[in-house]
Amino acid sequence: MRTHYAHPIDALRKFNPQMTMATLEQEDFIGVDDLERVLSTIEGVEARFDSLTGNPMRRVRVGDTDRPESWEVQSASLTKGHGIKVWLDNKHVWPLDSSEGDRLEIRTGRRSWREVTGHSDRYDLNERKGYIRFFTRYTRSFWREALRDEALRICYRHGGQGGSRDEAYQTTLAANTLAPETTMDLSRSSGVFPSTILKVGDEYVSVTASGDPVGVARGVRGTEAAEHDAGTDVSYVPLDVREAVAAKAAVELMSWADWTNELVDADGMRTSDKVEQWEATWTEALEKRSEVRHL
Repeated sequence: MRTHYAHPIDALRKFNPQMTMATLEQEDFIGVDDLERVLSTIEGVEARFDSLTGNPMRRVRVGDTDRPESWEVQSASLTKGHGIKVWLDNKHVWPLDSSEGDRLEIRTGRRSWREVTGHSDRYDLNERKGYIRFFTRYTRSFWREALRDEALRICYRHGGQGGSRDEAYQTTLAANTLAPETTMDLSRSSGVFPSTILKVGDEYVSVTASGDPVGVARGVRGTEAAEHDAGTDVSYVPLDVREAVAAKAAVELMSWADWTNELVDADGMRTSDKVEQWEATWTEALEKRSEVRHL
């Protein structure tokens, strides 16, 4: 499944609460392009959420080890006796791991850099707050001022670390899983996400028992139990983000008249009232989740 924060069924149920994926797959909801239209709409909304909040609900990379010019060059503050503090553009940074393509270079002169990835004695990364404090003996005055503007070059990953019901989580399946099975082996510790709804590929599962493997109820929220290969994406997204992405996708699907015709009346609400409510859900989530740096 190409989407991360919401499943097509989440957007479809904004139109009809009784909708299931089986209904969509029969291609009698609107037509043969239903699923592709919903997927592409949700993909666009998810990208917009990342851009507007600076707080992706999935693991993403900043910089590229194959293209040094794309590494982030950050500003720094020099604090005597406490090293040089550099704020990254993002919070929830993953531990730097060169085997995963991460890279950290510290400025050692006007035109020279030294790679220190994994050298814990040279820097301290505050992963949750998103800053690095590094220590250097290179403090000669002729390049001290330049250091303030170009302190380090870095390629790192952030987002999707989990830890509580209010934080997104991302991992993969560690083994193949058949449709009837009620346990799943995950690649990361099962203790980093809350016992709740997880998206496994194109299926929602409900966690019934923590541990390794994780106990799950299959095919919930209108999805169907399916076979999944090892390496399939497993993700948890907080409910407010899932609902916001689904709501915004529903608003955009309303631009097609055939989708407007499928909107099921509920509680006497007019179509305009529903669209207004969906837009409000989207706006509230953006305001709550925004972590864009203002330096």
